[in-house]
Amino acid sequence: MPGFSSPAIILRRTAYAEYDTILDLLTLERGRITAMAKNARKSKKRFAGILEPFCCLDAVFTDPSARSGMTILKEAAMTAPFGAIRLNMEKVAYASYWSEMVNRWVKEDDTQSALFHLLHYVLFMLDSGKASHADLSILFQVRFMTLAGLFPGMAACRVCKTEIDRLSGSPTLYLDIARGGIVCHRCGGEGAGSQYRKPLSRGLVKQFLWVRETDLPQAERMRFTAAAREQGLAALEAFVTYHLAMEIKSLKVLQRIRHW
Repeated sequence: MPGFSSPAIILRRTAYAEYDTILDLLTLERGRITAMAKNARKSKKRFAGILEPFCCLDAVFTDPSARSGMTILKEAAMTAPFGAIRLNMEKVAYASYWSEMVNRWVKEDDTQSALFHLLHYVLFMLDSGKASHADLSILFQVRFMTLAGLFPGMAACRVCKTEIDRLSGSPTLYLDIARGGIVCHRCGGEGAGSQYRKPLSRGLVKQFLWVRETDLPQAERMRFTAAAREQGLAALEAFVTYHLAMEIKSLKVLQRIRHW
């Protein structure tokens, strides 16, 4: 039966029937796919310990059959278990949020090689423990929105069109969720308490732009103050969920864990 092979990251797994497992995966070659691992929960040898969320695999698939319409995971070898993520509740929450964003946004069989490399990179760094979980999430969301064509306009105020470098007075700007970009303190102050308008310092906006434009290893070195981190997460998470136009269930779990 025709098929294909590709590196793949497991986004979600679901038990199916008595012994099978349904997997949502982001593949390097074909984007997001849904595949069945037959007898995965019965066999102790075939897929033993490798079909865990966030694992990276070298996988071989059969193409969907005319009868079932389902792609089958034929064989797989683990290339990166990212096991340290699953030992820490907060790491699991962040990885689940990123994976759900990808799973909900990427269409089936829509190749997204840059997104595959981005997700693999942040999972690797999260697993390694070498970077702040929150800083990695800011990095991921900024780069994800850029790849998705959703990155907010941050060069100038969306209302008065003044470039941020030319603004005088208060250093506070606002991310207007509905307008899809930054508004200045003069144009945005009235709605500052709204759930659709989040405060951002001018310095944080410039950090977002730098993270967006530089290469990943350099962008990962960016460090945020506690205040900037809190502002950044609140603004980006609100923006992502609004513009994806869908509820991301894992985000609610993440936010509860973060505030324990």
